Amino acid sequence: MRARDVMTKGALTIAADKTIFEAAERLIAARVSALLVVDQNGNLEGIVSEADLIGRIDIGDSTIPLLRRAAENAAEAAAFVRSRSQHVADIMTRKVVTADVDATLGEVAELMVHHRIKRLPIVERGAVVGIVSRIDLLQGLLSHPQSPASNPASAPPDEALGQRVEDTFRQHGWAAAWQIDVVVQHGVAHLWGVVSDEQLRRAFQVAAEQVAGIRAVDNHIHVVPRVVPGRTAR
Repeated sequence: MRARDVMTKGALTIAADKTIFEAAERLIAARVSALLVVDQNGNLEGIVSEADLIGRIDIGDSTIPLLRRAAENAAEAAAFVRSRSQHVADIMTRKVVTADVDATLGEVAELMVHHRIKRLPIVERGAVVGIVSRIDLLQGLLSHPQSPASNPASAPPDEALGQRVEDTFRQHGWAAAWQIDVVVQHGVAHLWGVVSDEQLRRAFQVAAEQVAGIRAVDNHIHVVPRVVPGRTAR
């Protein structure tokens, strides 16, 4: 199986001269975790992710939890950004690791692990044609037949288990504000996403562990602490 088989085609892009509010607004509207930054000719210049926007962006002596503020009060967030003329080019990651469209899933996985990244733009003859996330990669691996050791007669299908985990999360009020992706492979639940503290990260893991049929939980959730308004992050 190749990168072209699992990638999300037509990855969302944004121009480097757009404001960081426009980037946040597009991430929220599209429910994606990253945008590829391209020039006027469509060439890749960088990448801007939810991690760049969910935390505090330093602007002089002020900071802003941009992604959250954009979701809660778009007009306020837009006015704040416009008054300080912050653009995507100011926060994007410029050195972007890519993979060829014909790269194997093993090669894609190796690049992700080696560079400690969550998503990988896919190129064909130098042009961006898609993007592979960790979830895409896991789903690609899951498309292979399960190992003989698994017993369909005694264990629910992985897809059904994943749905049970997601349903369990929806039963808890503390989970409502967070987008956590779930992929189950051979009874092991893989959790991906971002939360504001370690207690929430642990809570999602414990909730998943309580689901009947889940043998183990591999918790990939990242903690991005919030900063109290009026205080500068140290």
